[in-house]
Amino acid sequence: MRRKLEKPLPDAEMQRLTKGWKIGRESLYDRLVEGFSIYPLRQVTLADGRTVQWGFAPHAAMVQSVAVLGPDGHLQALAAANDLYRSQLPSTVKSVPEFRVFLPDA
Repeated sequence: MRRKLEKPLPDAEMQRLTKGWKIGRESLYDRLVEGFSIYPLRQVTLADGRTVQWGFAPHAAMVQSVAVLGPDGHLQALAAANDLYRSQLPSTVKSVPEFRVFLPDA
């Protein structure tokens, strides 16, 4: 039943959207794939039919990725989140969270 409800992450669209973009020295595509490493991806379908999927890197929950898919399954947005978890820790290990959103060029 879970497989029937899951929308596959459109890898070809992800590659096309992120082509040539970097986060630091790493390609944006590689960074996003790293953040989607835990499978199955967590997802929620919104009332308007869009699906939000998110995941994180194994043993590194501070590296997270998010995708928003339209009702047709096509990418509407991608996001890379870093250190959201660590920003809630005591100040001795606290870091500044980062959340970057990437949209396809309409």
